[in-house]
Amino acid sequence: MHYELTGLNPEHLITWTHDYLADFVRKYADPYVEFSFETVPINGRSCLVIRIQEFEEVPVICKKDSGSTLRCGAIYARTKGKRESAEVRSQTEAREILELAVQKGLKKFNNTIVKAGLSLNATQSDSENSKSNLRDFNATDNRGKDNRKN
Repeated sequence: MHYELTGLNPEHLITWTHDYLADFVRKYADPYVEFSFETVPINGRSCLVIRIQEFEEVPVICKKDSGSTLRCGAIYARTKGKRESAEVRSQTEAREILELAVQKGLKKFNNTIVKAGLSLNATQSDSENSKSNLRDFNATDNRGKDNRKN
């Protein structure tokens, strides 16, 4: 497939405002999408370059169908092989996105703990207490009866 770069004519270019694009994207994305854009001259033509930021906390999910282009419930990401955004189709890609969301959540949680003046560093006695509690828990059945041999 061959595409020809035509650019935007000046009348159309001035209609592309941040608010216009944000309102359009908001119809399809949940949660919000952070983006920026700029006009770039390429071969004497004015082209609009839109940069979509990586999700901040949780993956952005499409909340509304749009013909054959967007599917409600889908997650779209940059593909590794081509310069395009496409629906996540494999379990590997989905796991990578979920892992990234977990990492971001843990980082946010850790920052909150630090801002509160607390620490996540476990001491030796904390570790020993946890092991002891785990042994006690494993020694009881689901009714709380102690199954350890005396």
